[in-house]
Amino acid sequence: MSGDRRESPPVTAGGNGVVLQDKKTAPVMVPSQRLRLHPNKDHMPESYEDLQLDFSPSVFRSLEKYLPPNMLSDSREEKVKFMRDILLKYLPHGERTRVMFELTQLQVV
Repeated sequence: MSGDRRESPPVTAGGNGVVLQDKKTAPVMVPSQRLRLHPNKDHMPESYEDLQLDFSPSVFRSLEKYLPPNMLSDSREEKVKFMRDILLKYLPHGERTRVMFELTQLQVV
């Protein structure tokens, strides 16, 4: 075995997006949808101002331009769920708390 190769446990997949590494670990979800690398500049994002969201509506408007082409025609609720899952996965909890605090302070003023 060379120094730059790593052994990985056997992986089995049932074709449903769930990957099992072995019998002892829980299944890991493999996302079937990925964000675009470059925004779709021709797409006009929907408005999210009227929804109660964890993040600023402008974040959702910006992120919507990076959605996969097949998701652009989905309902607004489906897009929000997909984008919210991504944001929750990558934004630290402390940052979310800070953003929410700032939003409430802006509403008070």
